[in-house]
Amino acid sequence: MPTITIRNLSDDIVNRMKASASRHGISMEKEIRKTLTTHYMIKEEVIQRIHDRQAKYPRPEAKDIEDWIEKGRETEHGD
Repeated sequence: MPTITIRNLSDDIVNRMKASASRHGISMEKEIRKTLTTHYMIKEEVIQRIHDRQAKYPRPEAKDIEDWIEKGRETEHGD
């Protein structure tokens, strides 16, 4: 697997990467790998991830949406 070296990063960027890695409980190297992998993910993979996430939530029925709209209208008018 190839290795890359990145020179001349500002201290600010390095500190942000370290902080992000710390928040995620991973090494800075893993954080950078994750960031690059996510950024350069293949379009089809991104679309599949979106579909997978959407599948976790039930689609509302038209009646549900109409009820939400009506409830919002009632709230706006103080009814």
